[in-house]
Amino acid sequence: MSSPEPQPRTAGEREDRGVGPVAEDSPRRQRLLTWRARMLASAREPIGVRLSVLADLGFAADDLALVAQSQEPPLPLNDLWEIVGFLIDDGTYDEAGIVAWMSDRQRRLGGARPLELLARGGQLTRVRTAAEGHLRTAGLMPSERSLDHLGSGKRRRCWRRWLGA
Repeated sequence: MSSPEPQPRTAGEREDRGVGPVAEDSPRRQRLLTWRARMLASAREPIGVRLSVLADLGFAADDLALVAQSQEPPLPLNDLWEIVGFLIDDGTYDEAGIVAWMSDRQRRLGGARPLELLARGGQLTRVRTAAEGHLRTAGLMPSERSLDHLGSGKRRRCWRRWLGA
């Protein structure tokens, strides 16, 4: 029995990866709208309820504990709530992608994890700016990114870095 032939990439495949813009009627978009409604309904609830919503979204208990053990009022939790809401509204990532971005070290943040910065407090603007910059290029192949503003030498270095050469 022969293996099936690979099919060309489609917009639907991009949807399955959980990255990139999606149509309003896509299943991922509908899930994100459900999460948005749940977050809005829980926004004024006690800390435990909001932590439960974030845990249901996929955040690890250790990461939530890092944010929750801050001083009163719970500014780091409010900041995390705001960034997660922003990422959900954008729709570029699915639930797993949002959790991964918040948990992984980010080059735009000097190698820091967004969750750790938010837990320290006072870093909301920095994390939001990094998220906005990341979303401008998320889900795009290098050929789709605009390098027109770079000189030719810098453009070649960027291509080499993106292509792993």
